[in-house]
Amino acid sequence: MVLDAGSRREILRVEQAGPAHQGGTMRFDEYGHLWVGLGDGGFLEGDFTWMPDPLGHGQDPHSLPGSLIRIDVDGAFPYAIPGDNPFVGGGGAPEVWAYGLRNPWGLTFERELVLIADVGRGGWEEVNVVSLADGAGSNFGWSIMEGPECFQLETCDDRGLVPPELALPRPDLCAVIGGPVYRGAQIPEVAGQYFYADLCTGWVRSALVEGDRLGEQTVRIEAADSVPQVTAFFVDSEGEMYLLTLGGEIHRIEAQG
Repeated sequence: MVLDAGSRREILRVEQAGPAHQGGTMRFDEYGHLWVGLGDGGFLEGDFTWMPDPLGHGQDPHSLPGSLIRIDVDGAFPYAIPGDNPFVGGGGAPEVWAYGLRNPWGLTFERELVLIADVGRGGWEEVNVVSLADGAGSNFGWSIMEGPECFQLETCDDRGLVPPELALPRPDLCAVIGGPVYRGAQIPEVAGQYFYADLCTGWVRSALVEGDRLGEQTVRIEAADSVPQVTAFFVDSEGEMYLLTLGGEIHRIEAQG
């Protein structure tokens, strides 16, 4: 296969206020719609105090930063809006499917579910799970909430917010990296397990998808046997999993022994 560089065209440009939290997830669903997870933009240019969402993008459904967007790149140029996006009639940007995210890093479609790993700030990392059927318009809470707790406040109004399915406490890790649900044939004992990793510690864990929930976490790769700085997973045509690292390495996940 050869890529034709001349066929490149710009679909969407999103201006960011700062150099952090740009997001790290992009997927096509089975209907050909493009989903993109966008971070809240982090600190402002020149301000390195790591302010929590200084422009309030997470709680603004009119903002593409801090949101999970869904567009149809074949329906028009540069793109069309799917008619069942939740804010087509108003109340938010028509591209936005869900919001309240800090820095989504890993998006997975599993049957009728959407699984979104979202990098935390200081207390928690999280994985959010909603259904395609009724998850449109979900607010995952940032920066009112981080993980299961109010963020920087003793009490807060969490009505209407979708809590995380997995809440992973810090400081034992630094950035959750969402992966796939394993559907390959080489490791049958982990079929149906959702995989995720941490950028800093090097561990890889999994949790069984049970209905619309995630079961008990299982460590698959210990920190002592770590793959340094995992940044992404990908799956080949046979459903087998690979890890990508910040250093440019590719590691295939195989059964022990």
